Amino acid sequence: MKNNINVSIVIPVYNMEKHLEQCMDSILNQSLEDIEIICVNDGSTDKSPNILEKYSKIDDRIKIIFQRNKGLGAARNKGLKNAKGEYVSFIDSDDWVDKNMLKNLYDNAHFNNADITMCQVCTFDDVTEKLDYNSPYFSLDCFSKEFDNKIFTHKDTKDFFLSFAVTAWNKIYKNDFLKGIGANFPELVFEDNLFFVDTYLRAKRISLVKKSLYFYRINKKDSIIGGAGKEHFDLIKISNLIMESLVSSGNYETYKERVRNWNIEAFNLRYSGITEIYKSDFFNLIKENLSKWSKDSVNCLNKPNKILFDSFLLANTYREFDLMKQNQKLNHQINKEKNIINALKKEKKSLVKKNKKHQKELNEIYSSKSWKLTKTFRKLRNLLR
Repeated sequence: MKNNINVSIVIPVYNMEKHLEQCMDSILNQSLEDIEIICVNDGSTDKSPNILEKYSKIDDRIKIIFQRNKGLGAARNKGLKNAKGEYVSFIDSDDWVDKNMLKNLYDNAHFNNADITMCQVCTFDDVTEKLDYNSPYFSLDCFSKEFDNKIFTHKDTKDFFLSFAVTAWNKIYKNDFLKGIGANFPELVFEDNLFFVDTYLRAKRISLVKKSLYFYRINKKDSIIGGAGKEHFDLIKISNLIMESLVSSGNYETYKERVRNWNIEAFNLRYSGITEIYKSDFFNLIKENLSKWSKDSVNCLNKPNKILFDSFLLANTYREFDLMKQNQKLNHQINKEKNIINALKKEKKSLVKKNKKHQKELNEIYSSKSWKLTKTFRKLRNLLR
C-alpha cells in the first residue's frame, strides 16, 4: 500500500455476489492509481466474502473489514473511520464507475481545494438493460453552464436545493472536511438524505464535473434498500433529523419552504409504494408527525402539498386517506376536462365572432357601388376562362 493516498473508496457489501465483481473490476481499473479500497462486509450470507477475499489477493490496495449486519449507514461509517486518503468516495457494491471517475473528480477537487466535488450519474435498468443519461435528477440539469468552472456553496443553489441527487456516491469529499464537521451516516434507511444535507450545507467550496461517471443500477430485486417494508418508517426520523440539521447549521429560514414541501412529497411517495400490511402503521406515523408541525411549517406548503397535508390529518384511517386521494385525483381530472371544454367554448365563441365580422365585411362589399358597377366585367372574365 502506498503512503500517498489520493482517494479512499468505501464500499459497503451485503449479499451482492451477483454484481460485486463488476463493481470491483471498475474500481481496480481506475486511471487514478493512488487509492485505497475499503470493503466493509456487512454480515453477508452469500458468496460476497469469498469474492472480496479473491480480489484482495489480486490487489494489495484492497482492505476488507468484517462486521455483523448493521445496515448501510453503519457499514459506511466503519469505512469512513478507517479512511486514510486525502478524499473519500462512497460506491455501492451493485453499481459500477467509469474508469476515469476518480481521476476526474480528484483532479477537479484537488485543483479547486473543494470540500465536495460531484459528477453526473447514468442509470442502468436491470430489467431492460437500458442506460439513461438524461434523468434531470441525476444529470444535474438544474446546474447551468456557469457552474462548470465555478466554486460555489449551497447559497448559490438555494433555488433548486434538493432537486438534484442527494446521494453519497456521485461525490468525493475532502477527508479533513468530513472529520472537521463530524460527518456520519445515521444507522437508518434513507441515510443519504441526512448525510447530504449535513455536508452540503457546511461545505465552503463545492465543485462540479459535468460528466456521467457513475452507473447506478435501478429496478433491481436485490437492492441495498430492499422492498418497501417496515424499514421505510425511518423516513419520519430522517425528516426530523434534517430539520434539526437546518436549525443547527443556521439555515432553517432559508430552506424551510423547500424542505417542508419535500417532506410531504417524500411521505406521499413512500406511502404510495409501501407494502399493504404496513400501510396503516405508516399512515398513522405520518399523521402523528404532521400533527406536530408548527403553523410556520404548514404555511410553507404549496397548494398541492397543503391538500395532501390536510388529507393526512383529516382522514381517520389509511383507507379513508386513499379514498380522499382518489377523489382528489378524480376532481383534478374533472377540472382538467372542464378547462378543456371551456377553452373549446371560448375558441368557438371567438371563431363565431370572427365569422360574423367577415360576413359583415362581405355584405358591405356586395352592396357597394363599385361591386355592382363591375358585375358585367366579372361575368365577361368568367366566360373568357
